[in-house]
Amino acid sequence: MKKVIILILIGIAALFSLNAAQKVELGVADIQSDTQVIKMSVDRYGWHPNIFVIQKDIPVVWEIEGNELNGCNNGIVAQDFELKFDLTDGKQMQKFTPVSSGEYKFSCHMNMIPGKFIVVDDLQKADIKMLEANANVNISGNPMPGCTKCGSCPKGK
Repeated sequence: MKKVIILILIGIAALFSLNAAQKVELGVADIQSDTQVIKMSVDRYGWHPNIFVIQKDIPVVWEIEGNELNGCNNGIVAQDFELKFDLTDGKQMQKFTPVSSGEYKFSCHMNMIPGKFIVVDDLQKADIKMLEANANVNISGNPMPGCTKCGSCPKGK
């Protein structure tokens, strides 16, 4: 029994360390007339890509391909864009418009699988190599603020 508990604790620690500093996978929006399109796939390892460079003041169409969904990766929250949605197997789309440049986080419902939008003033003039070199998706702060999805937290959390 002790060995099982130790293995479970090691697994949990590995999960936290894996998600705390995920490998950066950068995606750049494809501007198509009056919209910009970003594409992401979801699997048991997280978001691919997990950082997007997008341009302000142009509506975004976020195409998401759900693969290998589970209790950890089955929903996304992007509070700065007022997005909170469940993922489904297959393709789905979300739409939003960034109005200010800067960095904006998104994550799973429990804030354990991080991602980020880097919003620039002009995508054509953005230094993508510099943005990629400086990009990270580290988690900061409470890992589960406001989560109500899994039901395992104490009431009111």
